[in-house]
Amino acid sequence: MSDRDVKCQGVKVCHSDKFCFTRNVPSYNNMLLRLLSLSALAYLLTVQAAPNSATPLSVQALSTQKPTPVLVLGPYSTKTVTLKNKEMDSSDHRMFVQYPTGDFPADTKFPLISFAHGLGNSAGNDYNGLFDGLVSFGYIVVAHYACVNGCADDWASLPDDPWAFAHYYKQQLLAIEWAKESARTGTEGFTNLDPTAPVGVSGHSMGGQSALFAASYGNATDHNISTAVLHHAYTHEYPGLTLPYLAFTGQEDYVALPSQTYEFYDASPEGTVKGLSDKKTAGHFECEDDFQLWPSYNPLTPQYTAAWFKVHLEEKREEFGVDFYDLIYGDSETSICAGKEDGEMKRCEMTPPAE
Repeated sequence: MSDRDVKCQGVKVCHSDKFCFTRNVPSYNNMLLRLLSLSALAYLLTVQAAPNSATPLSVQALSTQKPTPVLVLGPYSTKTVTLKNKEMDSSDHRMFVQYPTGDFPADTKFPLISFAHGLGNSAGNDYNGLFDGLVSFGYIVVAHYACVNGCADDWASLPDDPWAFAHYYKQQLLAIEWAKESARTGTEGFTNLDPTAPVGVSGHSMGGQSALFAASYGNATDHNISTAVLHHAYTHEYPGLTLPYLAFTGQEDYVALPSQTYEFYDASPEGTVKGLSDKKTAGHFECEDDFQLWPSYNPLTPQYTAAWFKVHLEEKREEFGVDFYDLIYGDSETSICAGKEDGEMKRCEMTPPAE
């Protein structure tokens, strides 16, 4: 569990009856650990009670009972670099950058995706599967390390949310402008970025809220953000997005409840191009690298995230022999809402753009 606190240290201060903090570090992480422990207990009880089983099924056996998913990856190799941006929150100036490499013309341009991590997450350690997949399709991903447990320089907080995250989204906007300036100066990782091109935003958990806010309140226009993909957003504010966006949630997410996603999804005005994936077996850590005792990462997440960006950021239906439009809007076995590759859905709908 990279960069996660096992327990609080120092003097504990309670901000409310829901969250306590130690040196501005919320006990929200401990709540997650307790949740995981309860989930593990429930899992073990389920395995022990499995009918017609001479011995308990192993985690590996359970994880291989479903058909192997059809994974789609892009043609590019990837490289990572860690840089610094002194404009970021003082909690951490580091910037994680992953970009395509390989045999392509020097003047090739790749779009930018700005990603915001969740509470307690490390931008450079916890999303390797997602970033590797995205960049393989021809994207430059920038993800800031700042505000792992809340921002140090801005303690503004929203009701029912972890402390010091109210303006967390501003870090994502700073990352976008820093990336554009890095492209203008020829900084490593950004030589193939067009700083004038539209940008995509994405994020997980509190980072999902960050991406939600970054794409709202006029920020999209100010920063040339044209689309968003939100992974299990933890939020109690529900702006109705008007730009194209895809929201992931799941019935086994007991941290960012599906109802939180429904609130902002249903708040979008009629005619908004949007998508909702609420999978019955998806948990909160669907887009995050495995760190639990059982697999939680969904290896199909990168291709569906990339497919949304291909269609709505680059306006490409097909590339590399992949039908990205079908992955999002089709009814084939590999389409997101078909429920054959990605699992049975509680609710899944994709509103396409007008022809």
